[in-house]
Amino acid sequence: MIKIAAVAVITVLVAVFCKEFKQEYGMYISVAGCVLIMLMVAGRLSGITELISRFSTYIKVDSSYIGILLKMLGIAFVADFSANICKDAGYSMVAGQVELAGKLSILLLSTPILNALLDTILG
Repeated sequence: MIKIAAVAVITVLVAVFCKEFKQEYGMYISVAGCVLIMLMVAGRLSGITELISRFSTYIKVDSSYIGILLKMLGIAFVADFSANICKDAGYSMVAGQVELAGKLSILLLSTPILNALLDTILG
């Protein structure tokens, strides 16, 4: 976490410094810093997938549901990341649409899980 915080602080300082010369340079630097932080976070996701896989051995769950949950997690991260970049650039309306698209995508992906839950409750 310290590396991520350091990258974030350095990105902000360099972006603020470069905004004095050219406004768009600050935006480019902040996007590059965000991508770098996202890649650093993505490296830690393997631990989450291992934990979910271990849970699936204890609980009798179809492995396709685990894949769906991981896809939903990925959609949430990508939508949030994209929306934050849009907000930072001053395009809050586009950011809202990205967030809406992410929520709808997660809802569509969750239908098999909701069906299985309903079958379990009713059965």
